[in-house]
Amino acid sequence: MKVHIDKRALWGFVTALSILILLGYFSHRNNKNFQESRRLSFHTTEVLNYIEQTRTNSVKLEALLAKYVLTGDTAILRSYNEVLKKATGDYSMLLEMTSDSPSQQAKINSLKWVGRKKVGMNKKLMEVFGASRAQAGAMLVSVENKSLLGQVESILSGMRDESNRLLLQRMKRGQTEIDYFQVFFSVLMVLTFLILVVVLLLVNNSFRLRLMAEKKMKVANQELEAFTYSVSHDLRAPLRSIRGFTEVLKEEYGATLDKEGNRLLDIVIRNAGRMGQLIDDLL
Repeated sequence: MKVHIDKRALWGFVTALSILILLGYFSHRNNKNFQESRRLSFHTTEVLNYIEQTRTNSVKLEALLAKYVLTGDTAILRSYNEVLKKATGDYSMLLEMTSDSPSQQAKINSLKWVGRKKVGMNKKLMEVFGASRAQAGAMLVSVENKSLLGQVESILSGMRDESNRLLLQRMKRGQTEIDYFQVFFSVLMVLTFLILVVVLLLVNNSFRLRLMAEKKMKVANQELEAFTYSVSHDLRAPLRSIRGFTEVLKEEYGATLDKEGNRLLDIVIRNAGRMGQLIDDLL
């Protein structure tokens, strides 16, 4: 069955459908970008957590070392070694998680160098403690030790600031993409709504024109019926008279007419019947 659709309405429908497909594509892409942005933000948050853990480990190690120098309790060394082991693990995780950032890797390398130097100094302090507690205490409060602690704090602060800056950038970028998508989505939705309204108006107008055409056709059919009735009445009545009077003429006076006269009467009767059949076919 052939379907007749207004071309303008068809193009409007195709345009609206294309916009909806475009919206679906951009929604999918925006969702992927949002998930990636969220993953990166979560990753940066984890990096910040390990930076803070590394800083906490440094503070704990220094506190345990000071406590050992003050008390001489060897049980503290067990806690010191446990924290040192944890610090090594946190450092490894921090090194792995910042592998995609050259600037952070440079800071990590600096932290590694300072950390090894500080651990070496702590080990030397523990060795000296056995011979002279005073000398060990002097090493603990020495300028070199404080300088190493300051370098560790400075490196970790730099890493924390850079990670916070990166986190803020990613959050802003993610929010900007969401804002742009919302505006884009709203504009396309309004455009789609307007197109659908226009399509609806076109379809309604086409339907109205079709109804008007059907009404005109109905009136024309009524006029045609009246015409056929008129044709039937105005043509058949004289035709029946011609044929009837011819048949009467043949019956009454056929015997007095010659062969040619009877033949002519038969022609009139036959053609009248033929004309009646033509009128029936026309109706």
